[in-house]
Amino acid sequence: MAIDLNGVKLEKWKNDPNVSVEISKRIENALWQESHFESLIGSGQDRALRTISMQGIFSAVTPRLKAPLQGDGVRGNADFDTNYDQLEIYSLTMHPSNFANSLKSKTKLEQAMHQVNFIKESVDSLQGWLKQAIDRAIAVTLCNDFTNAVVCDSAKGYKDTTKQATIEDSTKTIAHDDTLNVQAIKRAIFMAKRGLGYDGKERFPIKPVAISRKSNEGILTRIYQYIILVDTVGAEQLKNDPEWIELQKIDKRGLDNNLFTGFLGVIDNCPVVDVGTWSALSTGLLHSGVEDSAFKQYLNILNLNNGKITPPSFYTGNQKTGIGVLMGASSILCAGRPKPDVYIDDKQDAGRKIVVGIDRNISIAKARWISYENPNSPFHNTDFATIGIFYSHKE
Repeated sequence: MAIDLNGVKLEKWKNDPNVSVEISKRIENALWQESHFESLIGSGQDRALRTISMQGIFSAVTPRLKAPLQGDGVRGNADFDTNYDQLEIYSLTMHPSNFANSLKSKTKLEQAMHQVNFIKESVDSLQGWLKQAIDRAIAVTLCNDFTNAVVCDSAKGYKDTTKQATIEDSTKTIAHDDTLNVQAIKRAIFMAKRGLGYDGKERFPIKPVAISRKSNEGILTRIYQYIILVDTVGAEQLKNDPEWIELQKIDKRGLDNNLFTGFLGVIDNCPVVDVGTWSALSTGLLHSGVEDSAFKQYLNILNLNNGKITPPSFYTGNQKTGIGVLMGASSILCAGRPKPDVYIDDKQDAGRKIVVGIDRNISIAKARWISYENPNSPFHNTDFATIGIFYSHKE
C-alpha cells in the first residue's frame, strides 16, 4: 500500500521544513499500520509489543520488569519484620540500531521527460523498505534464543521434553510428520497460564495481552488473551487437523478477533494469526530455510544478554523446521524516537540530481528476566512472555 501524501506540498520542501516533518509522521503511521505486528503494538505493559518513546538521539535505555511477590506474608499478630518479602526488579539494557537507506535520481531532465515525481516515489519506496526491515528485526528478535518451547509430535501432539537438557535437543528430533496441531498450541497456552518450562520446572506465569475492540454498538471493550503467531505453512497444517476443524465451528470470527490481519481462528479463546512466511521477497516468521546470514543481519547483538545467537538452523536436525510463537504481555520491547528522519538533497552531481534518504533510530529486544541482584534465581535470563512452538516445515 502506497503511503498517503495527499495534501503534502512536496514541491515546497526546500523552503518549508515542515514538509519533511509531515512526511516523517506519515511514514511512521504507515510503518505500523502495514506491519504484520500492527495489532500487537501499544505503549502499555499489557501489549504484546510494547513501545517506549524516546526523545532525541539515545545511546541506551533500561526498561524495568517487576516480578510478582513470592513471599508468604504474615498472619495474625505477627510483626512485619518477621517475614519481609523481597522486591525483585529485573531490567534489560536496550541499545539502538540505525536503519537507513537512500535513493539517487537520474538527471532532472530525465525525470521531467518520464514524468516521474522522484521525491514522492522515493518516499513511498523507502517507507516500504523500512517497514520490511523493522518487521524482519522483530521476527528475528522474537525467535532468537528461546528459553521455553513446545515441540510438535505426530502421535501425541507434542513431545515430552522434560528429560531433555536443552530446547535444541528436543527440536532436533522433529520428524517429517511432526506438523503443527491444536494439542501443541493448547500445551503452550497451558504452560503460559500455569508457569511451566519445557523441562517441567516452574516459571512465572505469562500475563496475557490486552486487546481493545469496538462492538457493533460502538462500545469499547478490552479482552485478555495470548496471541499465537504462525507462518503460512504452519497455518495450512493447522487447518488439516481434525480438532482444529471442530473448534472453528464455534469460534467468534469477526467479533472478538476482527482486529487481526491473517486471523485464522481461536484455540482456548486465544487468536491464532498467520503472519506470513519469511522469504527473499516477503516478511514473516522464520523457518530453517532462512540463511544464517539473513537472520544475523537483522539481529541487534548488543541487546542479547549473553550474546547467544540461534538462527533457525540452530534448532534443526534432519527435517526442515518451522517456528511459531506464543506471545504474552511485553513479549517484545521496542524503543525509539517518535518518527524517522527524512532527508532531501537536490545538490547532488552539481545540482542535476536529487537524493532522498530515510533514517530510523530504534531498538528492538525480547524482554528477558535479568536479575543483577540475584543471578542464581531460576527466572534469571529467561524469556518474559514468549514460548516457541516448533514443527516440521513440510509444505
